[in-house]
Amino acid sequence: MTAAALPPVVDAGIWQRQLDALRAREKAATRELDAIAAQRRRLPMVKMPDYTLEGEQGPIRLADVFGGKSQLIVYNHMWFPGERWQCPGCTGFTSQFIRLEFLDNYDARFVIVTQGPIDEALAYKRRAGNKMTWYSTANSPFGSDVGAPPGGGFAVNVFLRDGDTVYRTWHTNGRGTEQLSYTFALIDLLPYGRQEEWQDSPEAGRSRPPTAGGPAPKTLPRSTGQMREDTTCIRADVAWAGPLQLRIDDDLDEKRCSSTWGPCISDRGQLIADRASSRRLERQPGRRRGRPCSAGTG
Repeated sequence: MTAAALPPVVDAGIWQRQLDALRAREKAATRELDAIAAQRRRLPMVKMPDYTLEGEQGPIRLADVFGGKSQLIVYNHMWFPGERWQCPGCTGFTSQFIRLEFLDNYDARFVIVTQGPIDEALAYKRRAGNKMTWYSTANSPFGSDVGAPPGGGFAVNVFLRDGDTVYRTWHTNGRGTEQLSYTFALIDLLPYGRQEEWQDSPEAGRSRPPTAGGPAPKTLPRSTGQMREDTTCIRADVAWAGPLQLRIDDDLDEKRCSSTWGPCISDRGQLIADRASSRRLERQPGRRRGRPCSAGTG
C-alpha cells in the first residue's frame, strides 16, 4: 500500500468542515434534481399509434402492456441477431430489477421491449436469469419510433395511458439511464470512485484501490464508442449494473468481460463475484470480437 493511493489524513474538525462544505453541494444537487423531476412532470406528451407487440402469450396491444396500470416504463433492450449473449450493458442493467411490486402503489409498470423475436427474447431472459417481463417489437415499428431501431442502441421510454389511448411522455438514453441504477450511486460514494480514466480523481494514485491487483481498468472516454482490445462490448456511456461483467457460457469454454469492473454474472444471471475477486481476462489471439454497444450522449 502506497501513501499516494490514500486520501490525506486530517483531524476530525477539518474533516467535518470539508464534509459540511460538500454536504451543501449535495443538498443543492438534490434540490436541483427535484426541480428537474418537476419539469419532467410538466412535459407535454405525444399520442402514440395503436402498436401491437409480441408477448409470452402472443400478440398484445401497447395499451394492454400496461397491465391495467396508467403509467408504463419501457427499457428498450439492445438486440443482435444470432448472438448467444446480448449486450452486457443491457443485460446487467436490467438484471438489477427483481422486485418491482412497489410500482403497483404508483399505478405503474416497468417492462423490457427488444427487437429480438419473442421466442429468442424469452429464451435469453431465462438464460440470463432476468426477472422482468419481456416483449418483442420485431414485427412492429414501435422500437424504431421510440429511438430503439433494429441494430440500434438502448433507450428508456415512459408512457401514459388514458383508456385505450397511449401517450409518450419521456425518453432518455446514454448516461441518462444512470439515475435508474443503484450501482453508480453506490460506487460514486467510494474514495476510488468508478476507476475510469475520464473521472476527475485527485491524483493518478487514487485511480485504483491499493489492494486491487493488476493495472487500472483501461476504459475509453464515454463518448467514443470504441472497442477495447480485451473486451467484447464497451459501453462508452456505461449505464448498467456494474462495472466488470463476466459472461460464462454453459460449457465454460468462452469467457468475456466488459469495459469496466464490478459484479460478475453467470449463465444463470447470478452474481458470482465482485471486482476484488474478479481476474482480468486477456484477449485470446484469433477470438472473434463482439459488436460495440451503441454510445449515447446522455
